[in-house]
Amino acid sequence: MELNSPRFINRGNATTTLENCMNGNRTMPPKNGQEIETDTKAVKMVQQALVDLGYLTTYDEVDGQVRTKNKQCDLPI
Repeated sequence: MELNSPRFINRGNATTTLENCMNGNRTMPPKNGQEIETDTKAVKMVQQALVDLGYLTTYDEVDGQVRTKNKQCDLPI
């Protein structure tokens, strides 16, 4: 499956990272514990979307770090 939201497409390796996560081919952060610049960009893209949608309360939380609060967002699926 590919991302189709303008918010996430055509963002280079960050888009590939998110698509791989979405398709179950990797996790965020990676299981090997190595975070790379692409991961930080991908996390920021998702955090920004969560703030815009009201799931995170402040733009201060858009920092590229995976935190418990990011993981626990109650997203409708």
